[in-house]
Amino acid sequence: MVSRFGSRVGRAAVLGLALASSGLVGCTAKYEQFLDERDREIAALKEEKAALQVQARAARDSFGANVSRVRELERENAKLRTALDDVRSRPAPTTQASAELRDVAKRNGLELRERAEGVALVLPNSVTFRSGSAALSKRGKSVLASVATTLKRQYGGRTISIEGHTDSTPIRKSKFGTNFRLSAERAESVRSHLAGLGVGGSKVRVVGYGPTQPVASNGNDGGRAKNRRVELVILNG
Repeated sequence: MVSRFGSRVGRAAVLGLALASSGLVGCTAKYEQFLDERDREIAALKEEKAALQVQARAARDSFGANVSRVRELERENAKLRTALDDVRSRPAPTTQASAELRDVAKRNGLELRERAEGVALVLPNSVTFRSGSAALSKRGKSVLASVATTLKRQYGGRTISIEGHTDSTPIRKSKFGTNFRLSAERAESVRSHLAGLGVGGSKVRVVGYGPTQPVASNGNDGGRAKNRRVELVILNG
């Protein structure tokens, strides 16, 4: 009986040890798997940390370069502000009508006007063009010859704006079609004739204003006559 009982106890003990061992083995495998996962997670975080450190260094370098560039631009802006303030403090250059130009205007029945942008020599259509025409009259050519001599002698190198103007009467029977085109064609005729007399090149510009800049009322003949004109503007500077 004892022997048989001991045998049973021994078998039970062996079985218990086997089960315990099996449980320990299972727990160990789970822990090892858990640790492996954590190791991989730690490795991934280390890689991410290294990448972020590289980005941080690049950002610091870029920030430093930007700070330097901003400071450089601020210094340049300060210099430009100083230069601009200096220019603004100077009196604006103005064009004065020379005695010779005044004499030419007086002898030819022309008008001189002081404008913000320069001196304007006014050529009325009664002097330069026939009604509805952009062809210079004989008298107009003679007047421009006198003007050209003075422009070359007194205002060489200055920019000249040749500006055509008309009254507000609509054009009905003319190849020009509109007052704007007529004013531009007349200004161009003056430019072309002056160029033939040695006044011109890149220093001359042509503008046609049509009826948009009247100097008198368009409600009467006298006012309309004053509005029909070409102005030679000797620009400041």
